[in-house]
Amino acid sequence: MAASAGWPGWLFTDVRPRGTAGCLLATAVAGGMLAAVFPGSPAIALTAVAALRAGTALRIEMSLAVVVAGAVALAVALLAVGGSTTALLGYTVLIGGGLTAGLVRRRNVQRAEQAERLLEQTARARQAGARAAALAEGTRIARGIRGSATGRAGGKGADRAAMVRRCGRERAGSRRSVARTPPTAGR
Repeated sequence: MAASAGWPGWLFTDVRPRGTAGCLLATAVAGGMLAAVFPGSPAIALTAVAALRAGTALRIEMSLAVVVAGAVALAVALLAVGGSTTALLGYTVLIGGGLTAGLVRRRNVQRAEQAERLLEQTARARQAGARAAALAEGTRIARGIRGSATGRAGGKGADRAAMVRRCGRERAGSRRSVARTPPTAGR
Protein backbone atom coordinates (compact mmCIF):
# COMPACT_ATOMS: atom_id res chain seq x y z
CA MET A 1 0.00 0.00 0.00
CA ALA A 2 2.82 2.42 0.86
CA ALA A 3 4.55 1.66 -2.43
CA SER A 4 1.31 2.28 -4.26
CA ALA A 5 0.94 5.66 -2.58
CA GLY A 6 4.61 6.64 -2.69
CA TRP A 7 5.27 5.97 -6.36
CA PRO A 8 2.53 8.19 -7.87
CA GLY A 9 3.16 10.79 -5.19
CA TRP A 10 6.82 10.85 -6.18
CA LEU A 11 5.94 11.14 -9.87
CA PHE A 12 3.73 14.17 -9.23
CA THR A 13 6.25 15.89 -6.97
CA ASP A 14 8.28 16.91 -10.03
CA VAL A 15 5.86 19.83 -10.20
CA ARG A 16 6.16 20.52 -6.47
CA PRO A 17 9.48 19.22 -5.11
CA ARG A 18 8.53 19.82 -1.48
CA GLY A 19 7.08 16.34 -0.98
CA THR A 20 9.71 14.46 -2.97
CA ALA A 21 11.69 13.26 0.04
CA GLY A 22 8.66 11.84 1.84
CA CYS A 23 7.36 10.04 -1.22
CA LEU A 24 10.79 8.61 -2.05
CA LEU A 25 11.22 7.50 1.55
CA ALA A 26 7.84 5.71 1.50
CA THR A 27 8.65 4.06 -1.82
CA ALA A 28 12.10 2.90 -0.64
CA VAL A 29 10.79 1.43 2.62
CA ALA A 30 7.87 -0.31 0.94
CA GLY A 31 10.13 -1.65 -1.84
CA GLY A 32 12.61 -3.00 0.73
CA MET A 33 9.87 -4.79 2.66
CA LEU A 34 8.28 -6.22 -0.48
CA ALA A 35 11.66 -7.46 -1.75
CA ALA A 36 12.21 -9.33 1.53
CA VAL A 37 8.73 -10.86 1.60
CA PHE A 38 8.76 -11.80 -2.12
CA PRO A 39 12.44 -12.57 -2.83
CA GLY A 40 12.00 -13.50 -6.50
CA SER A 41 9.94 -10.45 -7.39
CA PRO A 42 11.22 -7.22 -8.93
CA ALA A 43 10.12 -5.30 -5.82
CA ILE A 44 13.70 -4.29 -5.03
CA ALA A 45 13.51 -2.10 -8.14
CA LEU A 46 11.23 0.24 -6.17
CA THR A 47 13.97 0.84 -3.63
CA ALA A 48 16.72 1.11 -6.26
CA VAL A 49 14.73 3.58 -8.37
CA ALA A 50 13.85 5.61 -5.28
CA ALA A 51 17.58 5.74 -4.43
CA LEU A 52 18.38 6.81 -8.00
CA ARG A 53 15.78 9.58 -7.92
CA ALA A 54 16.89 10.69 -4.46
CA GLY A 55 20.48 10.96 -5.67
CA THR A 56 19.32 13.05 -8.61
CA ALA A 57 16.80 15.33 -6.91
CA LEU A 58 17.73 15.66 -3.23
CA ARG A 59 20.65 16.89 -1.19
CA ILE A 60 23.16 14.19 -0.30
CA GLU A 61 21.95 13.99 3.31
CA MET A 62 18.37 13.34 2.25
CA SER A 63 19.50 10.88 -0.41
CA LEU A 64 21.43 8.90 2.16
CA ALA A 65 18.41 8.93 4.47
CA VAL A 66 16.24 7.42 1.71
CA VAL A 67 18.85 4.74 0.95
CA VAL A 68 19.44 3.86 4.60
CA ALA A 69 15.69 3.69 5.29
CA GLY A 70 15.20 1.33 2.33
CA ALA A 71 18.17 -0.84 3.35
CA VAL A 72 17.05 -1.01 7.01
CA ALA A 73 13.50 -1.94 5.98
CA LEU A 74 14.95 -4.64 3.74
CA ALA A 75 17.19 -6.00 6.52
CA VAL A 76 14.44 -6.03 9.14
CA ALA A 77 11.98 -7.73 6.79
CA LEU A 78 14.60 -10.28 5.68
CA LEU A 79 15.38 -11.13 9.29
CA ALA A 80 11.67 -11.44 10.06
CA VAL A 81 11.02 -13.91 7.22
CA GLY A 82 14.32 -15.76 7.61
CA GLY A 83 15.89 -14.58 4.36
CA SER A 84 19.52 -15.10 3.43
CA THR A 85 22.32 -12.69 4.17
CA THR A 86 23.50 -13.07 0.58
CA ALA A 87 20.20 -11.62 -0.60
CA LEU A 88 20.60 -8.75 1.89
CA LEU A 89 24.11 -8.03 0.62
CA GLY A 90 23.10 -8.21 -3.06
CA TYR A 91 20.02 -6.04 -2.58
CA THR A 92 22.00 -3.49 -0.56
CA VAL A 93 24.62 -3.24 -3.33
CA LEU A 94 21.80 -2.75 -5.85
CA ILE A 95 20.33 0.07 -3.76
CA GLY A 96 23.78 1.67 -3.43
CA GLY A 97 24.22 1.39 -7.19
CA GLY A 98 20.94 3.26 -7.66
CA LEU A 99 22.18 6.04 -5.40
CA THR A 100 25.51 6.19 -7.21
CA ALA A 101 23.80 6.42 -10.59
CA GLY A 102 21.58 9.20 -9.27
CA LEU A 103 24.53 11.17 -7.92
CA VAL A 104 26.39 10.81 -11.23
CA ARG A 105 23.32 11.95 -13.12
CA ARG A 106 22.92 14.95 -10.82
CA ARG A 107 26.55 15.92 -11.37
CA ASN A 108 26.15 15.61 -15.15
CA VAL A 109 23.06 17.83 -15.06
CA GLN A 110 24.95 20.40 -12.98
CA ARG A 111 27.86 20.34 -15.44
CA ALA A 112 25.51 20.80 -18.38
CA GLU A 113 23.85 23.77 -16.67
CA GLN A 114 27.27 25.23 -15.87
CA ALA A 115 28.33 24.79 -19.51
CA GLU A 116 25.19 26.60 -20.66
CA ARG A 117 25.89 29.50 -18.29
CA LEU A 118 29.50 29.65 -19.49
CA LEU A 119 28.35 29.66 -23.11
CA GLU A 120 25.98 32.56 -22.39
CA GLN A 121 28.77 34.48 -20.64
CA THR A 122 31.10 33.86 -23.59
CA ALA A 123 28.47 35.17 -26.02
CA ARG A 124 27.96 38.28 -23.87
CA ALA A 125 31.73 38.81 -23.70
CA ARG A 126 32.00 38.54 -27.49
CA GLN A 127 29.22 41.09 -27.91
CA ALA A 128 30.92 43.42 -25.44
CA GLY A 129 34.20 42.96 -27.30
CA ALA A 130 32.52 43.82 -30.60
CA ARG A 131 30.97 46.94 -29.04
CA ALA A 132 34.33 47.93 -27.58
CA ALA A 133 36.02 47.45 -30.97
CA ALA A 134 33.37 49.63 -32.64
CA LEU A 135 33.84 52.34 -30.01
CA ALA A 136 37.61 52.14 -30.38
CA GLU A 137 37.30 52.51 -34.17
CA GLY A 138 35.02 55.53 -33.72
CA THR A 139 37.51 57.06 -31.30
CA ARG A 140 40.38 56.38 -33.70
CA ILE A 141 38.50 58.05 -36.55
CA ALA A 142 37.61 61.04 -34.36
CA ARG A 143 41.23 61.43 -33.32
CA GLY A 144 42.29 61.26 -36.96
CA ILE A 145 39.88 64.03 -37.90
CA ARG A 146 40.98 66.13 -34.95
CA GLY A 147 44.64 65.48 -35.80
CA SER A 148 44.20 66.65 -39.39
CA ALA A 149 42.38 69.80 -38.24
CA THR A 150 45.11 70.66 -35.73
CA GLY A 151 47.76 69.91 -38.37
CA ARG A 152 46.36 72.66 -40.56
CA ALA A 153 46.39 75.00 -37.60
CA GLY A 154 50.12 74.69 -37.20
CA GLY A 155 50.94 71.32 -35.70
CA LYS A 156 49.70 68.88 -33.16
CA GLY A 157 50.62 71.03 -30.22
CA ALA A 158 48.70 74.10 -31.40
CA ASP A 159 46.08 75.39 -29.08
CA ARG A 160 42.49 76.06 -29.99
CA ALA A 161 42.91 79.82 -30.21
CA ALA A 162 45.66 79.49 -32.84
CA MET A 163 43.49 77.14 -34.85
CA VAL A 164 40.57 79.58 -34.72
CA ARG A 165 42.80 82.48 -35.83
CA ARG A 166 44.15 80.46 -38.73
CA CYS A 167 40.69 79.36 -39.87
CA GLY A 168 39.50 82.98 -39.60
CA ARG A 169 42.38 84.22 -41.84
CA GLU A 170 41.68 81.51 -44.40
CA ARG A 171 38.01 82.50 -44.55
CA ALA A 172 38.84 86.20 -44.81
CA GLY A 173 41.34 85.47 -47.60
CA SER A 174 38.80 83.51 -49.57
CA ARG A 175 36.28 86.40 -49.28
CA ARG A 176 38.85 88.87 -50.61
CA SER A 177 39.66 86.66 -53.58
CA VAL A 178 35.97 86.36 -54.41
CA ALA A 179 35.61 90.16 -54.25
CA ARG A 180 38.53 90.68 -56.67
CA THR A 181 37.29 88.25 -59.26
CA PRO A 182 36.05 90.15 -62.36
CA PRO A 183 32.56 89.40 -63.58
CA THR A 184 32.35 86.89 -66.36
CA ALA A 185 31.93 88.12 -69.87
CA GLY A 186 28.70 87.38 -71.62
CA ARG A 187 26.42 88.17 -68.85
